[in-house]
Amino acid sequence: MQISKMIFVMFKRFPALLLSLLLACFIISCDGGEGALDPNGQDDHTELLTNQVNNVIIPSISNYKDATETLYLSANNFCSSINDSNLNSFRDAYHNTYKSYQSAALHNYYANINYDLVNTTNLFPIDTLLLKNIIISTTYNFSSESQKRANGFPAIDYLIYSSQNTVGLFTSDEKKCSYLLKLTESIKNKAVQLDNMWGGSLKENFISNDGVEIGSSIHVQLNSALSYYEDHIRENKVGLPIGRIGPLDSPIEADPTKIEAYYQSLYDGNDLFALSLVKESIQEMEGLYLGGNTLRNSSINSGYDRLLISRGHTEVDSDIKSQFDLIYAKIDERTSISGNTDLYDSIQGLITIMKSDLFPLLNIQDADGKNDGD
Repeated sequence: MQISKMIFVMFKRFPALLLSLLLACFIISCDGGEGALDPNGQDDHTELLTNQVNNVIIPSISNYKDATETLYLSANNFCSSINDSNLNSFRDAYHNTYKSYQSAALHNYYANINYDLVNTTNLFPIDTLLLKNIIISTTYNFSSESQKRANGFPAIDYLIYSSQNTVGLFTSDEKKCSYLLKLTESIKNKAVQLDNMWGGSLKENFISNDGVEIGSSIHVQLNSALSYYEDHIRENKVGLPIGRIGPLDSPIEADPTKIEAYYQSLYDGNDLFALSLVKESIQEMEGLYLGGNTLRNSSINSGYDRLLISRGHTEVDSDIKSQFDLIYAKIDERTSISGNTDLYDSIQGLITIMKSDLFPLLNIQDADGKNDGD
């Protein structure tokens, strides 16, 4: 009775104060799960970070590591017995590894220069003259700055798709196999190193580095992933070939030769494999946002979508998911990366939503400062 009387008296004297206190208590009690405030007033993202490591980052990198090991074995089989059957098996392994690379490259946050997947494994277009000279010299350094345009998957693309008689070329030049074996071994070793990094202390450090300030795991992951998305998906995969570049989408001279898997596109007569690589990279970006949950059920995994939903930002979550769907639709309707700007514009649209809505709502500072979220 005394407590009820005290509340009644407080309500009569300080109605606004009491209503504010009651409302605050209601919000705190209802805002459970991911994104809830702890007693000290700090967001606890342990569930989200743990899920990112266990269901997004490590599976992508482990899958890539396994694929590179198969690629290396397939290269050895092909070079041990150079024939069409073994070439086709190696091509299959190359396709699978190149696709799995798209996922791993997005999570290459903490790699030093020697294990930076982009600069040591997937810079395109290839410098064919440099590649030929390196093969002839039999002097390889797959982490050197001078060789980065004769490395990785673009080099394999050239070796196995630039001619209609690949078997004949390898049979007549044993140095090509020497290079191919060392190259696939280097790709494998870098993947193993990356997998070991995430299987060690990096995993626990990532989970424990909570918060959203600069240097926190969430800040690093979102900024690194979006920077990769801008530079290597929007621009390198699509923008340069069609003549668009930069945060202001400045027009440049289009160059259809500047695509991934360029020589396979010539060989096949279409860009379908190159488009599949774009799609794989977009799917990994979506997987990061959804916490690895491709079914888009926020009750299953703890992704950034669930964080937005728990805070009442369902409209922004819906906009992001709709933009992913639009990108997939634009990829599926094409057979060539060159052409109209629809695909580029849809990819750019996701950057706009993330920088204008997702980052501010999660209190994440945009690290690159590019004016492309307006």
